[in-house]
Amino acid sequence: MWSAYHLPDSYNCCNTSFLDSIISTIPDVPQTILREHYRCHPKIINFCNQEFYDGKLIIMTKDRGEKDVLMAERIRTGRHFSKFGNEHEAKSIVNELLPYCKADSEELGIIAPYNDQVNLIQNLAPEGIAVATVHKFQGREKETIIYSATDDQLNSEFSDNPNIVNVAVSRAIMHERVEQIFYFHYK
Repeated sequence: MWSAYHLPDSYNCCNTSFLDSIISTIPDVPQTILREHYRCHPKIINFCNQEFYDGKLIIMTKDRGEKDVLMAERIRTGRHFSKFGNEHEAKSIVNELLPYCKADSEELGIIAPYNDQVNLIQNLAPEGIAVATVHKFQGREKETIIYSATDDQLNSEFSDNPNIVNVAVSRAIMHERVEQIFYFHYK
């Protein structure tokens, strides 16, 4: 369908971010990276700094020796993913992970890459917890973020996309946790 309109690939928003589209379309456009980072715990943003920014960020927050700031949990393996949702993972987050989160519900966010997973979690989670896709959570922050990767595969083209993971991880101020899940917290 895309080829029927004879548009350059750089205009395809399904495969290209807005920023990459501009850079491809206007090669000489000036680029500036906002290097100073003031929001996340240093252990959280350092993960993003090393993985996505080639160490170019200047981390302005201080590490005060907090433990369990950045955690990754693996739920039981199996084929639980179907049609962009993973009911087993949603239940694991709500029944096994949420009871151990130290953040108040208004300071807790759950992020998933797919709307179907968000809907599954919203139907199970207590009221007051923000649950949204990575794209809808962009520009927001919470003290604690749980990222539900959703896919059973370790390497999924969509949920493991560096831009998706970068936004998901950097929404946490204090704690991030990933099950298959991420849990990131800082206090």
